Amino acid sequence: MSGDDKLAEVNATLDRFAKLIEANAQQLIKDKEEAKRQRAKDLVEEKKRQAEWAQQRAEDKAKWERQRAEDKVKDEEREARWERQRAEDKAKDEEREAK
Repeated sequence: MSGDDKLAEVNATLDRFAKLIEANAQQLIKDKEEAKRQRAKDLVEEKKRQAEWAQQRAEDKAKWERQRAEDKVKDEEREARWERQRAEDKAKDEEREAK
C-alpha cells in the first residue's frame, strides 16, 4: 500500500470519526432538550400533586370543622335536655315536698 493510499485511508477514518462525533453531539443536544422537557413536565405534575394535596387538606379540615361544630351543637342540645330534665325533676320534687 502506497503512502497516498495510507493517507487516504487515514483521512477516510478521520472523516468517519468526525461524523460519529457530530452524530454523538447532535444526540447529546437532543437528549439534553428531552431531559429539560421532562423536568418541566415533572415540575408541572409535582405542582399539580401539591395543589391536589392542599385541596384535599383544605377539604378534610373543613369536614373536620363541620363535624366539630355539629358535635358541639349535639352536646349543647344534650346538655339542655339534661338541664330541662333536672329542672322538671326538681320541680316535681318541690311539688311533692310542698304537698
